[in-house]
Amino acid sequence: MGRQALAQHLRLSAALSDPDPARAAAWIEGFVHGGARVLTHDDTLWGLLDDWLAALPEPAFVAVLPLLRRAFAGFTSAERQRLGSRSRNAAREAATSGTDPVRAGMMVPVLVELLGGGT
Repeated sequence: MGRQALAQHLRLSAALSDPDPARAAAWIEGFVHGGARVLTHDDTLWGLLDDWLAALPEPAFVAVLPLLRRAFAGFTSAERQRLGSRSRNAAREAATSGTDPVRAGMMVPVLVELLGGGT
């Protein structure tokens, strides 16, 4: 892993550890401004974001959803489709890895909504 990738991982990890989910979501919005490339190509960053979303209590998740949707609205249709596909694949993999497949599957429609309904 290169220095730049390591620095990105550390910055995202630190931002997601903020006790205020809205501040963390605002940081994510700035981090992904300009495109989804970093999330489509970096498994570690994708995993950090995925783990953070999965760990949010429902009220916090509902509160940050509009912020995240706004962040992802700037992605191209192709980028949103790649991220949607990635989330569906992760849910399928979770079903065979010992992860709770019901809980993992529940994230797919939310991520599709977050990413703009696959459009």
